Amino acid sequence: MPVTSRSLLLFALPALLLAPSAHALGIHDARTPEPPPGAPVLAGYMELHNEGDEAVTITGASSPAFEHVEIHDTKVEDDQATMFELDTLEVPAGGQVSLVPRGKHVMLYTPAEEVVVGDTLPLTLETDQGTIAVELEVIDRDELESHNGDGDHDH
Repeated sequence: MPVTSRSLLLFALPALLLAPSAHALGIHDARTPEPPPGAPVLAGYMELHNEGDEAVTITGASSPAFEHVEIHDTKVEDDQATMFELDTLEVPAGGQVSLVPRGKHVMLYTPAEEVVVGDTLPLTLETDQGTIAVELEVIDRDELESHNGDGDHDH
């Protein structure tokens, strides 16, 4: 039986329908500093790059490694930092958003087990275009401080 483009399409179509679509949002340098023993809250940082033609809106986050996850921002007035939860976080088309200490970041509440340098922690970002799996690398606190140039942001 000769192979035709029509028969190839019939075989390829189910695979194309089941294949996950590429998400416009790229995640880079996802990390969290190792917390002090027993710390109930950690912060996650990363770079969000939108390579698409439309804005991507993050609507939530979750992780099996934590009881609860929220997206926060920090407002600084008169040298006093105050955190507040964001309902959504928009990454503009062709743009980027940095999640960094003393800025936007992910709050990770009540770890399921001890978190140490070298661990990778699963995180799911929920967006208006689907979900994105992220792995947060647990790094030494000094490495985070030297990476960001800002070592005085603790939770």
